Amino acid sequence: MKKNVLKIIAFLKKDVVLTAALLSGILSSIVCKQPIKEIISSIDFKVLSLLFCLMTVIAAFKSINVLDVFSQKLLQKCGTIRSVYFVLCALVFFSSAIVTNDVALLTFVPITLIVCKQAKIAPLKLIVLETLAANLGSCITPMGNPQNLFIYSFYKMSNADFFSTTLKIGIFSFFLLIPFIFF
Repeated sequence: MKKNVLKIIAFLKKDVVLTAALLSGILSSIVCKQPIKEIISSIDFKVLSLLFCLMTVIAAFKSINVLDVFSQKLLQKCGTIRSVYFVLCALVFFSSAIVTNDVALLTFVPITLIVCKQAKIAPLKLIVLETLAANLGSCITPMGNPQNLFIYSFYKMSNADFFSTTLKIGIFSFFLLIPFIFF
């Protein structure tokens, strides 16, 4: 019994983000004083399971070196580190418009970490730029982020009205992002 507790404590110390999320969830449950049944019913297990599946696929790709091969090909095609930054940020920007900003980041950050490791560059700046790209790119489509979906459906906007507004913002944002990538 004591060994199991020590293993759990070691695991929680190792994964600080999980521990913080777990403690925050427990603390908010106590402070809010909601019935457990209501708390559990408010959890969107479908979304959680989809994200889990996505992360499992990414982990599987990583374990069979698919991400390594992809990153090697990317580094071969791109002549400079700036072009690597541009390609990865553009991929995140445009994919976030299709699959949401969170999913785009969950997909491309592991690739970015491998690319940075292979190219021997610090990943922090690139991940920050990808985060900006994901948030800016997700503004283009209704499914890019939940706020857009709400606006699109609540105001019963036509596709033309919605895209005439968001494309202006999205295109301007993309061109605004480019100087940050290259300089």
